[in-house]
Amino acid sequence: MKCLINCRKNQTGWTKKYFYDIPSYMVRVANKPILEYYIEFCSIIGVSDVRIVMEDAEPAIEKYFQDGAQWNLKISYGSSRENEQLTSIIERNRMLFSGDDLLIINGFVFINYDKNLNDYDFFQQNADSELVDEDRSGLIYLKSKTVHTPAQGASCQKYTGTMLGFSLINSIGRLFEINMKLVNGDSDKYIMSSYNNEEGVFIGQNVEIMKECEISKPVIIGNNIQLKNLSRIGPAAIIGDNTLIDANTAVNNSVVYGDSYIGSSLEISNKIIYKRRVIDPLSGEVLDIVDNFLISEIDSKIFRRYFINAIHCITALCLMLMQLPLFIIMRPFISVPSLENSYWADKTGSNKIDFADYKKFSKGMINKLFFKFSLDKFHLIYLAFIGRIFLAGNKPLVATEDNVALVNELPSYHPAAFYYSETLGHENDEYQSRIDELYYSFHRCLSFDIKIILTTLIQRLFRDINE
Repeated sequence: MKCLINCRKNQTGWTKKYFYDIPSYMVRVANKPILEYYIEFCSIIGVSDVRIVMEDAEPAIEKYFQDGAQWNLKISYGSSRENEQLTSIIERNRMLFSGDDLLIINGFVFINYDKNLNDYDFFQQNADSELVDEDRSGLIYLKSKTVHTPAQGASCQKYTGTMLGFSLINSIGRLFEINMKLVNGDSDKYIMSSYNNEEGVFIGQNVEIMKECEISKPVIIGNNIQLKNLSRIGPAAIIGDNTLIDANTAVNNSVVYGDSYIGSSLEISNKIIYKRRVIDPLSGEVLDIVDNFLISEIDSKIFRRYFINAIHCITALCLMLMQLPLFIIMRPFISVPSLENSYWADKTGSNKIDFADYKKFSKGMINKLFFKFSLDKFHLIYLAFIGRIFLAGNKPLVATEDNVALVNELPSYHPAAFYYSETLGHENDEYQSRIDELYYSFHRCLSFDIKIILTTLIQRLFRDINE
């Protein structure tokens, strides 16, 4: 069986009032794009090929679904003319579906199906069948022997069973209603993007629930979520990915879309929150919030930074545990001079951090081993562990007026225990070091940081230590 998904633009105009920056078919229901429910339904019933037809090319859709391998089917993309009739669309794509049964998902609908079923009576009719409204939105099933295109449904048998159904998504109220149906029990019928370890509770990955936070089921909570102290989530709350709910705030009977910040001491009830917008699904009214301390859009990069900082912290702890025995044994016998200095802690030019810088000393086997095992960085690794500096980042710059200008030249400045110019052996070359730091700032990523740490540790172990 193959499937044609006709993304009708004339049914989605209302969405732009509320979801101004995403394609209509990527609007989420219970933290998943509406179009993804179509794809998953196709996967469940054994569809091999899906053609998604759109009036306007939507790169976001193609980037998200790609070739469909994730759903064990093949997805291709096609175009249609403005308000083109379904019969014409089928005719122009006939070669793709020739010789196969064809399922048509027509219009902006939400399909009511059950993931636990794979044998639907809708596909067992002796003739072509359809489950559509007066505008032919819904589901149409054409048998492979059909050689004509359906003209106004005259040749299709009306489906009267109960295993399948659909809801036309024609308003913000209907969208809200569908979300509430899923969170209040229908989620068991669908493949959800969060884990379900308790009835009525779906929770994603990397969810931080602070003490005294109250969760009242049913709830659907996405990935990368922070729920602060005394916040109250649920019942009937859907929280999208990359969202922060601040302290003493209650969210119930509401949908909070991803990349949102909800301020402290607020009561969110029977509302839809989309970034900076508060939407009343019953009246359709929209309130744009200007005050960032109440509701605002969160840059998804914030959560990426949290993740990177967590990896740095864990890695620092592991290094400290490995170095600690050697440090305790060797430190009393070390005669390496150190210089206490103040370094710029960030780009503001006002915050400083003090720590000692050991000078490389080649005389004596113990002193050489102290540097070879990077024990001169033990105190810096500890500072990285407690969050005062970074484990991998920029070369720390001494807190002088001249270095303020150097810090401001960099796109970002993250003083760290391990840095790129040291990896290249340029730490004492001021000019080359500045070039290295610029390169690092523009290419900083987690894999690059790990490479800097490992390369430095290995090079120090095998490199001669000279004064």
